[in-house]
Amino acid sequence: MMDGDMDVLSGKPAPKLSPGDKCWAREAGELYPSTIRKRQYANGQWKYFVHYLGWNVRWDKWVGEFDLLQDNEETRKIVKMVKLVKTRNKGGGGKGQKLQ
Repeated sequence: MMDGDMDVLSGKPAPKLSPGDKCWAREAGELYPSTIRKRQYANGQWKYFVHYLGWNVRWDKWVGEFDLLQDNEETRKIVKMVKLVKTRNKGGGGKGQKLQ
């Protein structure tokens, strides 16, 4: 049924995530651990309804694939590195500060 990243029968690209999958979702420039609740294909792209873990359900929302990263070891390393850089930049205003 699947040919690479395309569903041959429907002509839709294969979804990258499924309901129940854990992921990292971008919100206001930050990445937060999330869970996929639903997905739908509309206007030529997949949209995912995400729940931000630890947040009230009123923050649940539809996001595009470009705002999601699969939860895996590589992604967790990236998130950790981004948080470290942001923490270091807060202390000195960020400009001209070298990271070691």
